[in-house]
Amino acid sequence: PTFLDPTFREQVKARIRTLTPTSQRRWGTMTVDQMLWHLSAATELMMGKSTLDVTVPPIPGPIIRFVALQLPWWRGMPTAPSFVARSRYDFEGERDRALQAIDDLIATAAAGKLPRHPAFKTSDSAWLMALQGKHFEHHLQQLGV
Repeated sequence: PTFLDPTFREQVKARIRTLTPTSQRRWGTMTVDQMLWHLSAATELMMGKSTLDVTVPPIPGPIIRFVALQLPWWRGMPTAPSFVARSRYDFEGERDRALQAIDDLIATAAAGKLPRHPAFKTSDSAWLMALQGKHFEHHLQQLGV
C-alpha cells in the first residue's frame, strides 16, 4: 500500500469516513479518536508540521527503513512515546484532521517539499508514501475497517 496510488488513497479515506465514535479496536489500547490523532500526528511529522520528539535507537537508516517496510507489523507494535495518545479527542475533528493530513501529505510530496524524516532518515517521497500507507493500513485493520 502506498499513498502514491490514488485508488489506495481514496479507499483509505473512504474507510476513515466509515468510522464512528463507537468503532471498536481489535487489539491494542487506543480508542478510535486516539488512533486518528496518532495517524494525523505521524503524518504531520512527515511533512515537518510537528515538533513531536521521535527518539529512535541508533540504528542505521537503511536497516530501520528495511525493517519498517519489508517486515510485517505485529499487534501491539511499540510506538514512539510522543505518538501515544494520552487523552481523548473530538472524534469528528480528528477524523477531519486525518483526512486533511492525507491530502496535505500528497500535496507536500508532489511539490517535492518533504523534509528528512527524523526517525527513518530519508526524504524519499516514494518510500515515505509507502510507509504512511502501511501505517494507515495497520491501524484501519486494527479498527476493523
